[in-house]
Amino acid sequence: MKKIIFIILFVSTTLFISCSSNEENSSTPETIVPEVIDPRLPNQELFKPSVRLIPKNADKSSEIRKHLVKAITQTTIQDAHGNDVQNDFSETQFSYDSKGRLSSIDSNANSLQDDLYNVVKYNYNTNNELISVKYPNDVVEINDKGYITKIRDNSNYGKILNLYYDEIGCLIKQEGVIPYNQELFVNPDGSYETYPLGKKESITLYKYIDDKIFIEISEIQKDYITHTRTENGVIKTIKDRVVQTTNEITVDYSKAGVYSSESVFRRNFGDWLHLKEVKVKIVTDGVIVSNYSISYDSNYDINGYLTQINQVLTDSYSGKQTFRKTTYTYE
Repeated sequence: MKKIIFIILFVSTTLFISCSSNEENSSTPETIVPEVIDPRLPNQELFKPSVRLIPKNADKSSEIRKHLVKAITQTTIQDAHGNDVQNDFSETQFSYDSKGRLSSIDSNANSLQDDLYNVVKYNYNTNNELISVKYPNDVVEINDKGYITKIRDNSNYGKILNLYYDEIGCLIKQEGVIPYNQELFVNPDGSYETYPLGKKESITLYKYIDDKIFIEISEIQKDYITHTRTENGVIKTIKDRVVQTTNEITVDYSKAGVYSSESVFRRNFGDWLHLKEVKVKIVTDGVIVSNYSISYDSNYDINGYLTQINQVLTDSYSGKQTFRKTTYTYE
């Protein structure tokens, strides 16, 4: 009984003191609490953003800031015996307008198998706010905080992805419908048949625990076609296929990635975080079909700008390793 009375008196006294203090200080100016940097964001005081989409304010228009202008990637694939089986090169160029805003990213990939080229365009309003991004086939919608909230295309099935973020802008969910191609090797001569675009329902969930990011991707590939050879010929089966992909990403929040924490790049962790390792497992209809890991070695210059990333992809099944080196040039 004495304990209960004591608690009641303590709470009452505390409230009284608090109310009295508020009344006495009601005329004093409000204390401004400095902004606390979330530990899940890169340290931009030490490691600088290399691509700047929008000037933060007019007063900093004369600030000296390096811009990323070129990224060159060399990819070497080796077999289980350490022999080089493929060498690819790709180059990405970054262009800026007269106000120093990122206007386009031009990517050209030259490889033994593909010759790919695409351009991403950025558009701004009169307030220097990014209002749209155009990929070769995709258009994205951006909210007033600069985050991509929807991605869509104009194909027959139509890609529609909705994206959701937490209170500091970290991606926590992505869901929607994505078209996909089917190419099946069914002929004795090794040739394949290509079918019209299918569609897959996709949902991706993101969790942030300490220095780890866990990504769970669940996809239902609608009307997936399979061919089975039998003594009586090839049997074609059409049914939905379930593909589940898990990613475990280890990061270093004391450093930044290529684009640092620019919000429009938040979909790709390699664009704004310093990655240390990525582990990936893909399961199709309950069977593991792929299991690999990627290690990262990132180097920065004396001013904190990213200069080079070395990656090693190790396939657990085939024993093949892929070595990728990307160098960055600024002006």
